[in-house]
This record gives sequence, structure tokens and C-alpha cells, in this order.
Amino acid sequence: MKTEKKILRYEGLGFPVNLIGFPTKKIDDAEVPDYNMNDLMRLAFEALIIKKSRLTGAELKFVRNYLGETQAELARNVNAQHHSSVCGWEKKWSMPTGMDTNTEVVLRLYMLLHTKSKLKKIYDATWMKLNGIIFDALASLNGEPEALSLEYKEAA
Repeated sequence: MKTEKKILRYEGLGFPVNLIGFPTKKIDDAEVPDYNMNDLMRLAFEALIIKKSRLTGAELKFVRNYLGETQAELARNVNAQHHSSVCGWEKKWSMPTGMDTNTEVVLRLYMLLHTKSKLKKIYDATWMKLNGIIFDALASLNGEPEALSLEYKEAA
């Protein structure tokens, strides 16, 4: 017989997180996770990388604080126009940030660079393969655009 795992809705990270099956304890009549907070923050950070919906303003603020960056630093690192962009996104709080989809993809890739999870190992392996191809191609550019050349090969 399966036992139901207890779900604790926890908002101590600045946004709601459903903690499923985590150990808990009572502090001043409030149930809180009985878990290493640094590990919990790391797990939340890694889960936000692959979250299937858009990031909220509160989640973005958590990400920025987890990375230890100012709004200006994060804006620079994800190629946003200005720190005021990050400020505006964070002010959306429980709503999606409204950042451009491409910017959110860059942000999630940037987040991936700062994790030690299995995701990072996959990212590193893929990046190593693409790194040579992309940067060799960019280095060979000499200013004048070339026409793309495709060679037809008969199917064997």
C-alpha cells in the first residue's frame, strides 16, 4: 500500500514551492522544512532552469540573489538593455516577468553555467562540441558576406 507523500507549500525562498516528501519540523506553530537551506536553494535554482513555464518576477529575484549579482550585473550577463529592465521584470513578482523569450533562454543557459548538477555536465559536453564549430566559423569571417554553398549528393 502506497503512502501519500506530504506536501508542504513553502514560501521562504520568496516564491511558492511545493516541497513533496521533505522532512519538516514545527517552529512557533509553523511547519517548516527540516532540511539544509543551502541545499534547498540549490535544488530550487536547478529546478528553475528546466521549469516548463515562464519565470516570475519573484523567481528571477531569487535567481539573481542566488547568483550574488546586482540588477546591473545580471542585465549585463544576459544581454539585457539596462538594470532597469531587470528591475521591471522583478516587480512583476508573482506574474511572468515579460522578458523576451530569447532573453529568458539566455538567462537559463547562464543559470546552467552556475550549477554543478547533471544538467551542467550535459551542457558542458554539448558546448565543447559546438564551441569549436561556432567559434571556428566566426573566426573565419573576414567582413564580406559569402553565399551559402550546398553540395548535392546522390543517395547511395
